[in-house]
Amino acid sequence: MSKAYNEINKLILNELEKGYLELYHKDLLQFIQSNDFKTKLNKIISKNKYDALSLMELLYPLYVKYLEFSKIDWLKYIFDYVLSLSFPEKVSRKFEEELNPLVFFYLNLLRVFSRFEIKYDKSNFLYKYPIGFLESEEEINTKFLDEYLVFKNAFLNNWIYELMKMDLSLTNHNTIDHVVGVNHLSLNIGRQLKILGLPIDLGIIVGAGLGHDIGKYGVRKEELDRVPYLHYYYTEKWFNRLGIEKTGHIATNHSTWDLELENLPLESLVLIYADFRVKNKKYKNYYEMHIYTLEEAYDIILNKLDNLDSKKEQRYEKVYKKLKDFENYMFSLGVNTDLTKRIPHKKTLKPYPLMDNEEIVENIKYFAIEHNINLMAKLLDDVSFNNILEMARSEYNWRKLRLYLQIFKEYSTYLTQRQKIVTLHFLTDLLFHKEEDIRKEAAELIGLLISQYDEEYRKEVPEAIKRHNPETTSLKVLKKLLNYILYPEHKMAESHLEWQYNLKTIIKSLFYNSRIENYEKYSKLLINYYDCYQSMSPINQLYLSQTLKYIPLLYLDDRDLKRLHEYTINQLNSNILEIRLTVLDIIDEIFEELKENKKFVILLKNWMLDNLQISPYASENYLKYKLALKLDMEPHILKHLEFNYKKVEENISEIFLTNLKTATEWMNKKVNIDILYDQVKRSSDSYGLHTGMHFCNLLKVSAIEKVRNYAGHTLLHIFEFLSQEERNDIAVELLRALEMQNYQFTKYIPNYLGQLLLYLQPTELDEIIDDFEEKIRQSNTQIVFLLLKTIGICIENYPKYGKKFKEEKEFNEKRLDRLLGLLLNGMASFDEEIKAESFRIIGSQIFNSNRLLLKEKYFIFTRIGKKVLTLLTKKEDDEFIFLNNSASLNSIYRFILDYEFIYGPIELISNKKVAFFPGSFDPFSLSHKKIATEIKRQGFEVYLAVDEFSWSKRTQPHRFRRDIINMTIAHERNIFLFPSEIPVNISNYKDLIKLKSLFNNRDVYMVVGTDVLVNASAYEKGGVLNEFPHIVFDRKSIQSKENEEIILEKRLENIKGEVLRLSLPAQYEDISSTQIRESIDLNRDVSNEIDPLAQRYIYKYGLYLNEPQYKSLVQTKTMETEIINNINDNLIQYLNKRFSHRIDMKAIHELRNKLNPVLLLVKETKSNSILGFSIFYWVRQ
Repeated sequence: MSKAYNEINKLILNELEKGYLELYHKDLLQFIQSNDFKTKLNKIISKNKYDALSLMELLYPLYVKYLEFSKIDWLKYIFDYVLSLSFPEKVSRKFEEELNPLVFFYLNLLRVFSRFEIKYDKSNFLYKYPIGFLESEEEINTKFLDEYLVFKNAFLNNWIYELMKMDLSLTNHNTIDHVVGVNHLSLNIGRQLKILGLPIDLGIIVGAGLGHDIGKYGVRKEELDRVPYLHYYYTEKWFNRLGIEKTGHIATNHSTWDLELENLPLESLVLIYADFRVKNKKYKNYYEMHIYTLEEAYDIILNKLDNLDSKKEQRYEKVYKKLKDFENYMFSLGVNTDLTKRIPHKKTLKPYPLMDNEEIVENIKYFAIEHNINLMAKLLDDVSFNNILEMARSEYNWRKLRLYLQIFKEYSTYLTQRQKIVTLHFLTDLLFHKEEDIRKEAAELIGLLISQYDEEYRKEVPEAIKRHNPETTSLKVLKKLLNYILYPEHKMAESHLEWQYNLKTIIKSLFYNSRIENYEKYSKLLINYYDCYQSMSPINQLYLSQTLKYIPLLYLDDRDLKRLHEYTINQLNSNILEIRLTVLDIIDEIFEELKENKKFVILLKNWMLDNLQISPYASENYLKYKLALKLDMEPHILKHLEFNYKKVEENISEIFLTNLKTATEWMNKKVNIDILYDQVKRSSDSYGLHTGMHFCNLLKVSAIEKVRNYAGHTLLHIFEFLSQEERNDIAVELLRALEMQNYQFTKYIPNYLGQLLLYLQPTELDEIIDDFEEKIRQSNTQIVFLLLKTIGICIENYPKYGKKFKEEKEFNEKRLDRLLGLLLNGMASFDEEIKAESFRIIGSQIFNSNRLLLKEKYFIFTRIGKKVLTLLTKKEDDEFIFLNNSASLNSIYRFILDYEFIYGPIELISNKKVAFFPGSFDPFSLSHKKIATEIKRQGFEVYLAVDEFSWSKRTQPHRFRRDIINMTIAHERNIFLFPSEIPVNISNYKDLIKLKSLFNNRDVYMVVGTDVLVNASAYEKGGVLNEFPHIVFDRKSIQSKENEEIILEKRLENIKGEVLRLSLPAQYEDISSTQIRESIDLNRDVSNEIDPLAQRYIYKYGLYLNEPQYKSLVQTKTMETEIINNINDNLIQYLNKRFSHRIDMKAIHELRNKLNPVLLLVKETKSNSILGFSIFYWVRQ
């Protein structure tokens, strides 16, 4: 007897001793001890036939005594019993309770058979790729342990593995091999990713991998031809019964088409990847499960797709590209995907500056994928998500708060309903924010989240199934919000902010983002409020009327259209001017849609006939006249209305004055702006400049945001009617306005200034860019933000500039490089906020722009792609910076995917010649920069290698010197910092050989000054260094040697490679690092010798200041602490006097009013003077 036989026989005998077999013990024991049983069992083992049918054949002689079924029927009986545990609604047969012990005995033996199949049957797929669960240590580290344990218990107790084995014997469907193959591959990859430190939950990987196809057993008999499409629904149902939401969501959404969603958790990506690769392979007369490469699997699946047309093939190709990017990302980390290893081979990442061509594109992809993985892990975890939300809630800096809103918008699709509700509460609170643009962005996001609230079921639902309506729907959320806004509580109704104004923004965003099938239900709800408008306050009637513009009229039935038309006419008769103007203006804007309804046109004409009297408001007369023209009313009526309009219009100065009055209603100002625009169109010579300056003033100083924005919007339209001199005057006026202190006004200017600049002549535009280059390095954070935003808007609209002025391509591209360089300068700033904003504009604004074509974005990418990669922080310590970079990188990755899908690979061209420029650069001067740019101009890619330290000089720390260089050359294409992790000593031949190897197939030139050539010992030795081609620039040495010229000529002769000689212009020759250091120590201005931004950095961190010759001795001080519960005015005044230049007094006053504030003082005992302090207060919920 074999070892396997003895082991199995022993296990069977042990099983007989269990209590559940008490009634059958005697018969089973006799049966098992029979020679016939032993012979058959031995035969099964010798042939490795551990399948479900073979086991039934072994037990059948006994089982048939208790139920006269055939072998297949007995197997089907047990299969149905197990199936009923997971999908009871699918099984209609009744089970005999007294047969249950035989069922369990069979299942237990089948589990034993399965273990031995994995152990001994080397030809079996399951032997090569056995099922896997978590080790005990892995269980401890899984974040969602409860879900994993529930799944594991259900999988084992409901006999899922055995169910799949029986299914294979009954139907020949090889689900078990596929599921276990996916489990094995995904767990292998997951474990490697876990070792590498990625945020992956192995419990979810196991649960989703083993459960992703469980729904196939829930598909009803009449639906069997739709199993590939319906099993997702039943899989979700199985997981929902167990209450394991997160694992179930990953398991359900494992289709390749789910990759059409832009951002997926890492667990989803791994599952989809594994599922994609594990497929049946056809041999001559049979199929066998196989783990293909990704490329092989792509071809197999493509040939199996139903209804494959060119459009579907393109969709499939696009999602495959995302999967391929993910695989390449894993390869870059050292993950082994062919199952030959369990431990990843960690790869040393090539430094970004040394990357070329496709390496740059691929690594930007990897950077984006990595950020997306980390961010999605935070969103998957409710605790991490709540932390992000709390960070946003407690953020006082409105610029950072705005970025949080943009991040929520970017990833809104992937929030759960509970997360959406929490976010909606936060956004509703922001409708009261003091900054109007925050209120507006919050309103847009509210509309977006409501439109996405109903979880769209992307899978096919069985015809017989009606999905239950959830307790909370988007319609209920919208209704609650409308009640909150239109029927506010007493305290909110008295708010000084026009917080309800953004109701129209919410409704606009709602319909813009909604699916068409939802238009009707949202419209009906709004029309219900139109019906009862009289129950609202006048101000809320106004805000409700503004939503009329966004109702999708084409999707309303006749009854609802009639209700809407009645409401519109009623509001035209309102005794509130602003409501009448609002409705007239909306009718004017959407008249093309309205005129299709003849009944409503008649209603409008009748209303017009009843309201021919002149109004004291030019705006109302103007709108009536415009409407009458569109209604094609009789000539005498048009003449009468034109007279009313012209009579008031004649006094243009009165309109200017009315617009500047704070008491004038917004709609009145808006229509007045339209009147002025019409005047400019008719007579730009008479009114152009005056009106343009008037719009400038409104844009700069109007207290109402909507007036500022509408004035700016109209200013753009009148610019084409102005002369070049007038355009220049207005542009200069707005540029000056950027430096106004009141940021709440100036922040709106860039949206329009960035576009207006592109109406200026090239010479004037270049002068303004000169001004930008100076100010962006020297101005404070507020002004830099405004400049960056202006530049971003300018770049978005720049493609049309060359055509407008018919400029040569070379000059046009050079100017674009300068504009892009300004953003890159921002990315190199030492101010983290400026850094983040610069990259946000590049990623989320430029590469996410709807105005730029893919080819235009491609051109921009070719200019700055490598620079962006080298300037980005590899690992962000700050959560906010990480979130900002994630959203921006996601936009760039989306562009790359779209471009490569349509046009093919992105091609970046690197210069064939490389210039290696080593030095201490202490600090990097404009002279150094001039050398580098001149070398670049000669067709080189320049690498600046900063010495780690110098034996002959007391240099500043390495990081400071590199930062200074980065600030100076960030905007310069083809000039990069050489990686600090690769030290190169030009005296060391091994380092020089390594240097050459870093730039395969490229010529590496050594850059040195004549002083180095004369004095460096490396050139005395000769050797490998002299084999390099050289670029030599003339530079005088402080310590000149005798016969220096002779030595120089001799050294030049020793160089075997090509030698290029450069000389600096006179103004740069006199700049020396030594002189700069001395000037800094004396607090002199050195902005003519180093980059102004670098100068600010040096002075901020106190670099290059000499220590005093005589140092004071360290003395001890006795200190004591004092706790003060009453923070009075005297104490605050003392603190202000003592620490005014280092503390925020406004913040102290705010903290004083918090709950139970406590001040902790640190004092010197002897003098009783305050050395420092800290303030605390209670935070309670």
